[in-house]
Amino acid sequence: MKSIHPLLILSFFALLLAGCSKDKSIMASDVANDNLLAGTWQVTYLMKDGIDHTTEFNDYKIEFADGGAVAAANSLLSVHGNWSVSEVQTTTSLSMNFQTAHDATEIFDEFAGTWVIETNSAAKMVLHHDDDYIYLERK
Repeated sequence: MKSIHPLLILSFFALLLAGCSKDKSIMASDVANDNLLAGTWQVTYLMKDGIDHTTEFNDYKIEFADGGAVAAANSLLSVHGNWSVSEVQTTTSLSMNFQTAHDATEIFDEFAGTWVIETNSAAKMVLHHDDDYIYLERK
């Protein structure tokens, strides 16, 4: 009987290992993509080149669409562009560009570009590029 005991233990571990499936790791870029698509966002803070641009975005609601389209609109204007999320090693980035048709939408030049995603949740995203920051919050 003593020889069966080690055999039982080995059988148990073999079954345990065989029953484990490979777990696909979830990429941070997939989470960021899902979070951005989950609702409407608002800029709650934007500091670029040492200038606080937050109030320029107070009334804009931003929606990221599947397929890479982004729209920012307030009661008077609507600005459209493209977005994408990428991941290189441990850095996840959000890239955006906007077609600015006239002076009132040129503020989106401050918003456009590639930003490292520092905080990535369904409620808030913090983006930075060097000393520039954008806080996006779900509304």
